[in-house]
Amino acid sequence: MGASGLIQMNAHMVMRGWAIGMIIAGTVIAVLAAVGLAASIARRRTRPGIAFTALALAGVMLMTAGARQPRVKLIRACAEGQVSLEAVAAIYDIIAVDGKMITLAERQGPR
Repeated sequence: MGASGLIQMNAHMVMRGWAIGMIIAGTVIAVLAAVGLAASIARRRTRPGIAFTALALAGVMLMTAGARQPRVKLIRACAEGQVSLEAVAAIYDIIAVDGKMITLAERQGPR
């Protein structure tokens, strides 16, 4: 980062919004299916119990897939002197600029 006129202050990995949505949707599906499974067990019905078990497993698989999605590296950097935002944008995605503090996201692949 030193060649671009930026000093890296900190960096951390964050989950994407759709990955969080997958986790939430999987949790809701799994919980509702578990409630349905408990109700079918209480009524001694096997056919709905099998369907609710499959639905609960699908919800757990959706949660797991969301949790295993790759994270995005967010970098907070401070400008050292004048910085060309065009040169920085060629390497990173610019999220926010606040005076000398710039929030960047590392690119995930070709666009």
